[in-house]
Amino acid sequence: MAGVERQPETAGMRLQGENVLCRVMLTNYQQHHHRPLYEVLLERAWRQGLAGATVFRGMAGFLLDGPLLFRKPFRPSNEMPMVIEVVECAEAIAAWLTQVRPLLHRSLVTLERACVIYYRKSESPQDLGRRPPKVNGIDKEVPLVMELPEEGTLLRIFVGDCDRDPESGQLLSERLVRVARERGLAGATVLRGQMGFGRHSVVRAAKMIDTSPNMPVVIEVVDDESRIREYLVAIDPMLTEGLVTLEKVHLYRHPGGGE
Repeated sequence: MAGVERQPETAGMRLQGENVLCRVMLTNYQQHHHRPLYEVLLERAWRQGLAGATVFRGMAGFLLDGPLLFRKPFRPSNEMPMVIEVVECAEAIAAWLTQVRPLLHRSLVTLERACVIYYRKSESPQDLGRRPPKVNGIDKEVPLVMELPEEGTLLRIFVGDCDRDPESGQLLSERLVRVARERGLAGATVLRGQMGFGRHSVVRAAKMIDTSPNMPVVIEVVDDESRIREYLVAIDPMLTEGLVTLEKVHLYRHPGGGE
């Protein structure tokens, strides 16, 4: 277009590739050699040079046939669910899981494809030539180091932390976890956000002076697809508003044993 000068391409979003997102669900009480297990898993991911790993602390939840875990305000420390997310190519995730597999008792592991966008401050022609290899799927590499996987579904429900179940009056996030536990689903975790907005486009952020800002929370529930869909039917009357997503995952259950 005449009169418009083309801006030079900036170094921002480049180097797209299809990788694997691995999620490990455990609790803060699980240990390995007197260290929190989530710290050990994160350290081993770092030592193996994986692209990134993040630890999330849940507000409530349960794992497998374990007890319901809820934050107790008058206790300085209590058992709570944790989630570790690691993103890398299938081969690197497989190598990491091979090393940490003996530690994953009482844990749930899910694997899903992830389209990764790398951000670089600067790029040279050499950088552009080193694009991450495209992975056709996670079946080829990762399940070889684990037990036979189940075809699972990861359900995410986005609501506010002050929303309540219209029938019981309980906090909605707490009620959704309890129903998942009553129905014998594999696991559920409630994660609290620090900032966000919902259907009414009101941006909310956690601040020191806020007492009840109704911050966003996400309830993550995992099991096979049929059980997740039955759960959705059961909780439908509670969800007067909110956002629900479903994702296909490979699911591995580690109910006991380990080091």
